[in-house]
Amino acid sequence: MRLDTLAPLPAAPKNWKVRPATLGDVPFLVELSAAAARRSLVSVPRDAALWRYELTGKRADSAARREIRILERDGEPVGYLLHVIELWAGALSVTGFEVKPGVSWREAWVPALHFLFEAGDGLAGGGGRCIALSFWLLGAEHPLYRVYRFQERDDGYAWYARVPDVAGFLAAVAPALERRLAGSVCAGHTGVLTLRFDRAGVRVTLQRGEVAGVESWQPDITVRGLEFGRPSSDPRRPLAMFPDLIFLQLLFGFRSLAELEVAFPDCVVRTNEARALLNALFPKAPSDVWAVI
Repeated sequence: MRLDTLAPLPAAPKNWKVRPATLGDVPFLVELSAAAARRSLVSVPRDAALWRYELTGKRADSAARREIRILERDGEPVGYLLHVIELWAGALSVTGFEVKPGVSWREAWVPALHFLFEAGDGLAGGGGRCIALSFWLLGAEHPLYRVYRFQERDDGYAWYARVPDVAGFLAAVAPALERRLAGSVCAGHTGVLTLRFDRAGVRVTLQRGEVAGVESWQPDITVRGLEFGRPSSDPRRPLAMFPDLIFLQLLFGFRSLAELEVAFPDCVVRTNEARALLNALFPKAPSDVWAVI
């Protein structure tokens, strides 16, 4: 968001204040970050020890350090802000913005915006100016995007993910998969879902909505011919096929099944039953991974 695209801002409310976080704020930071994490499929739990480390455990000039600020309304902590310690191409990157449940994001946004541009000007030094704010590390589904319309919007940030044992991982998260299934149009489903990757595969067995088994499955490479998505009684044929590693984007909610099919023509789902199950078990969902460095 560039400074020159902003309409004149209303004055910051006098009952709002932005101040540096202290060790005394750690319980508040733990509580609020835990509430924020519930919006995400994947997140990093931050207990009191980890928040103390973020506040006091890094050198002042460490590129991994974040400025942590508390938003107060009428003297009460109601939110927090995090930003980097230097400008990138004249822009200040905001890495965290949260408010307590029951507090208006829109109301908190005005004092936060005033503070962020002032903080950016301070980092510019030598009479320079902060010309923009960047929110790409907040993720594209952050609540801020629902209360303020940006003329320029970041695409968001993503991490590479690797899972050495997909079958083992799916077995470990089976309770979450069962909850998703129970809340979907496939509730109580019984059947088998076979997935093929480039050199391996997975077989998921469902029994009345419960995960009865997950096992590694080796597709038969001798099966020949194209089916053009038509059902088949041949058990050697997988019900869905994904290029190697692409399934992980579906597994971690980064892309929907439909988005993957558009981007990768070799993503093939052969039956309507398999499509319904994949959409139920692996919906698109935001994640927020603030790495521990």
